[in-house]
Amino acid sequence: MNIEQFFKAASYALVTGGFLTLALTGRVDVVTCILYSLALIASWFADRPGLRLQISERVANWCVVGYAPFAYLDFRYLSSSWITALIHFVLFVSIFKLFQVKRDRDWVFLYLLAVFEMLLAAGLTIDALFLLLLTGFTLTGLAALQAFEVVRTGRNLRQPLRTVTLSYDGQQARQASRPVRYLLVMTLVMAALIGALSVPTFFLLPRWNTGLLSQTFSEDTAMTGFSDLSIALGSVGNIKSDERTAMRVRVEKPLPPYLHWRGMVMTQFDGREWTRPEANRRVAVRQQNGGYILGEQQQRGQVVVQTVYVEPMSTSALFHCGRPVAVSNLRGLAQDSTGTLYRAECGTRLSYTVLSHLDETPVEQLRQDPLKYDAQTRATFLQLPATFDARVTQLAREITANATNGYDRARAIEQHLRTRCAYTLELQRGNELDPIVDFLFETRRGHCEYFASAMALMCRSLGLAARLAGGYHLGEYNDINNTYIVRQADAHAWVEVYFPQTETWVEFDPTPG
Repeated sequence: MNIEQFFKAASYALVTGGFLTLALTGRVDVVTCILYSLALIASWFADRPGLRLQISERVANWCVVGYAPFAYLDFRYLSSSWITALIHFVLFVSIFKLFQVKRDRDWVFLYLLAVFEMLLAAGLTIDALFLLLLTGFTLTGLAALQAFEVVRTGRNLRQPLRTVTLSYDGQQARQASRPVRYLLVMTLVMAALIGALSVPTFFLLPRWNTGLLSQTFSEDTAMTGFSDLSIALGSVGNIKSDERTAMRVRVEKPLPPYLHWRGMVMTQFDGREWTRPEANRRVAVRQQNGGYILGEQQQRGQVVVQTVYVEPMSTSALFHCGRPVAVSNLRGLAQDSTGTLYRAECGTRLSYTVLSHLDETPVEQLRQDPLKYDAQTRATFLQLPATFDARVTQLAREITANATNGYDRARAIEQHLRTRCAYTLELQRGNELDPIVDFLFETRRGHCEYFASAMALMCRSLGLAARLAGGYHLGEYNDINNTYIVRQADAHAWVEVYFPQTETWVEFDPTPG
């Protein structure tokens, strides 16, 4: 392999490495992965002088400019995410640069695109495989830069000389050494940039609330998200369009995938909005020995210790999984009658630790529950809106016709919604004025709070005490530092049904996939 071949191989390896880091994030769809891979292979064979498959720089630039309107359409109607649309745009530009008749500056532009892809991926994933790809990317980047400088210098030396100088002085020696110094400087700069920007991004994500980084990022601007008092139909869908990180949670080992980070529960529904009047009657939890004790410490299911790093949010809800029994590292904690926890600090970056028990009540025991609720439970968790449509009750009875107990009825409703209705963030209304009736009988399409609201209402119409819970999916897990990264796009709503015999709230998630 001569130097020209090595230069080409190293350059294409660098471009491929940038693409692979993006593909690792899961933000690149299968069709885009296939098309880009085919284009990368085709450009390798097309990258030969004189081939008709190569296009001129002018044509490539016009193609990039012509793609700009489509990038907006991609964001608005296809991807519904500016990050995904940006990824598509970067890959599109990269393809046309690969097929272009390339000069030195075009190779540099491709290198910069690859670095940008890698940095973008560093902020979108905490997968352990990223570290391996980062190492390979660094090595191929240094190899490509060295080969680029050798090829560029050799090409310049082969140009005809207009003047022949017979003397050789110190100035000429300094000029001859410039390419070597340039190569060394560029290699060091490239390695420093990759290490300084990527490694901290990868390893320090769970610790942005401490030290210098906490001073660098302003805490004055809180992210919008869940409200402390209500969840309106459509509000969670708006949160899911936000790609920013909401929090990071460190645990000892991966959690069961069906769990959620629960923040609040809603009890009252007026047909369009869930509220919780209990939030106005919260009571401060007394601190004991530097922490807060919320329940008995006896073993009841798996014990999970969660260290939560929360970004600035507009809600004061305390996010956790399972049934919390102890909280520490907080300057104030309150609780309402539904068990929802509230931290005193709101709109700031902070961390806290929660000790929870994951309920493991046997299913057979839940099936045997006679569901004898007291008056307060019936008044709170069996409430239906004044305009409740009887067709919802009839549908619930049809779905649960073969179920003989409350647990199986709830599972039947959950399964019906997961298989008979479709998930979408692009809502379309039918002819019904009631949004839940419209969802169940007309469109059969919606996002999580429509699924959860429909299930909660059907359960209540059958005498099952139910409430709507709001929070987040678990997010993406990094097995190197045992941390979940949770984004606003992971926002979710689900249902909890109460079984009084065991005093257990059981999670049901009717949203597909």
